[in-house]
Amino acid sequence: MHCTQLKTLTLKNTNLREHRLVLPDNIIDVDLDNVIMTGGLSIRHCTKLQRVSLKATNIGEHELVLPDNITNISMFDATITGGLSMKHCTKLRNVLLIEANLGEHQLVLPDNINYIDMQHVTLTGGLSMKHCTKLQTVTLNWTNLGEHELVLPDNITHIDLKDATMIGGLSMKHCTKLEHVELNGTNLGKHELILPDNVIHIDLKDATMIGGLSMKHCTKLQRVKLNGINHGEHELILPDNVIHIGLRKVTFTKGLLLCNCKTLQHLTLRNMKLEDKSLDLSISITNLTVKKVAMSARSVLELLEFLENVPHGVTCELVECTVEPFSEHKLIAQQMKTSRTIQFQNLSHFDKSVSKMNFKCWKKDQFNVAQKKL
Repeated sequence: MHCTQLKTLTLKNTNLREHRLVLPDNIIDVDLDNVIMTGGLSIRHCTKLQRVSLKATNIGEHELVLPDNITNISMFDATITGGLSMKHCTKLRNVLLIEANLGEHQLVLPDNINYIDMQHVTLTGGLSMKHCTKLQTVTLNWTNLGEHELVLPDNITHIDLKDATMIGGLSMKHCTKLEHVELNGTNLGKHELILPDNVIHIDLKDATMIGGLSMKHCTKLQRVKLNGINHGEHELILPDNVIHIGLRKVTFTKGLLLCNCKTLQHLTLRNMKLEDKSLDLSISITNLTVKKVAMSARSVLELLEFLENVPHGVTCELVECTVEPFSEHKLIAQQMKTSRTIQFQNLSHFDKSVSKMNFKCWKKDQFNVAQKKL
């Protein structure tokens, strides 16, 4: 385009086929909706261009190089398999990419970016943001980063990943300002996830991290919620100062080490298979709920012994727990019957076919212990 006076360009439902679209130097605003131009889009020379919006647009296998002074870029259902270049855009603050295919090329964010939101983005070449010192919030939903590690910037304060694939791992140990971590349906592959020291709250749901989860060093962590987590063959060791722990559908082949959690008060275990694994509880616990958990008879006996020895009031509830082998039921019942410090309520007998068990108990001298749900 040689139209030197053209400031704004809007194209809708246009097929330029294999031809390349070259915009004029003085263009300020570009809005392309359902445009096909597999020959590419040339805007690198447009020094006055500030905003680019691409919707359902196909640029083909050509790289899209943004101009230096651009301040806003948004893409919806855009195909740019040749890659997107924006590292040099020093004035770009916000990036919004939804249902974009950037192919196998790495996306390097500009240094001064403040906010990034990516949803349904294919970016198997990886995403580089470690150098973005002003970036505080990262949202990646249904995004595929391939086999590349995602290294978060130092000053990030909030991370929200949902159904993201980054089997190269996620690096956040160095993020001293990150206090809340939420991962939902995220695949981190075989790499260990090491949480930052100052994290306070983690909520992980349907995440794959068979390389393990390291949080023993997180001295400020108070609340841990793990739902549908595959923790692989690594022992799950929680930090000393945690207060609330909720585990649901968590898979781990080794035991659950909680004896070091000196301030732990509330523990909830749901839909898990402990079976013959050790459940090493903290002496500080005051409220324990175990629901639909497969346990060995030995684990139940250890639990009862633990409750006997707790020096303070404690409430414990087992709901629809499968306890095997059935032959050990009499030994469990005998220990319950002879207890001098624990009162039992709603004690159900084993169903011989499924060995289900339900009971609620508390210390005799602590009948009114406040009960709180995690």
